[in-house]
Amino acid sequence: MANKHKSISICSSSTSSQQPSLELSISKTLTHPSSITISILANDNLPISLWTSKPLKSTTNNTLLHEQVTISKLLTNIIKDILNYTPIKLPNAFLNLPQPNSIPNLKDIANFLFLALAFIVSIYEAPQDIRCDCINTFKDHFACSWARETSKRLMRLIGSNAEEQWMRSMNLAITNLLIELRAMNHVLKAPSSMYYLAISGLGLWKIQLYCPVIAMEIEKCNNNGQDDQKLGFSLNYHQVEGVIQLDYQVTVREKWIDVLVSIDNVRCDVIRLVNQTLMKERGAGIGEKHFPSRISLHLTPTMETNVISVSCALLKPKAWFRNRYSSAYRPFTRQGGVVFARDEYGESVLWKVGRDAVGSTMEWEAKGWIWLTY
Repeated sequence: MANKHKSISICSSSTSSQQPSLELSISKTLTHPSSITISILANDNLPISLWTSKPLKSTTNNTLLHEQVTISKLLTNIIKDILNYTPIKLPNAFLNLPQPNSIPNLKDIANFLFLALAFIVSIYEAPQDIRCDCINTFKDHFACSWARETSKRLMRLIGSNAEEQWMRSMNLAITNLLIELRAMNHVLKAPSSMYYLAISGLGLWKIQLYCPVIAMEIEKCNNNGQDDQKLGFSLNYHQVEGVIQLDYQVTVREKWIDVLVSIDNVRCDVIRLVNQTLMKERGAGIGEKHFPSRISLHLTPTMETNVISVSCALLKPKAWFRNRYSSAYRPFTRQGGVVFARDEYGESVLWKVGRDAVGSTMEWEAKGWIWLTY
């Protein structure tokens, strides 16, 4: 039976005279007139479906409740399909989204989900004559501040377990793309290569970060893995996952304000993006990977007009990484990551702030670098 559908172009080729395009389509079949499906199509004379949602029930007199259920099913459908692009499934990555009417910035969340879906579908499914144009278009959208802020809202919405699987799905797609382009001697900067999420509250600053290893800058190279395809596969198909937690206390003195910051803990690891079976078949084994070899953190107030001084109780660096192979208390090899706690860092750092800052919100900038070694 024929389809009734409406579609809009979300990306078109800039090189082909026939202008193939990527389209978002809403269709209804005559065999199921009460249901609609949403699809991403590659339209080049003959439309090809790259992704199709599960059927969504449609009625002529939609109630608010019905619309909410439909939106919730669609968002869950998109999220689950993106999570399924990683071969590593986390058993607890279940989704339990709140009712759409209770989700702040729902329109932004929905738009970002379609952006992420279109990006990952373009990498894996799009025909060659439109693929590069679509990837470049979506990559630029990911780089804007709107996408970064909306992605953070989405991660809070889906929960930490689903967040880990989401980042592994997206970074696996980016890794596959960059490896393919490098094989053709093409250079493309990874879209939003490092994802981070910062949370503040209850005396704690928490920063989570994810970055595919292949998107990191190379500081020194001994040609490791370049001549050995299996070793190269193992080294490339990983991502850095890190968590930085800082404790802070604010104390109002007679003539100034003390802002005391100390490191609660720092966790950093290098995690596989493919399953063990694929790593054994195409790689050099699951034990071959980079490991964190150096971490540097900087914390400063963004507006320093009220800052009187910073404490000289500044810490002397310790050789945390020197005994990574031999220390019984801090095993630090390719097989695992590293966890630092307050005992390694010593005393806190203290800022003295002028009293006129009482009652105002103070913004801080956390910067850092992580080095990996093989």
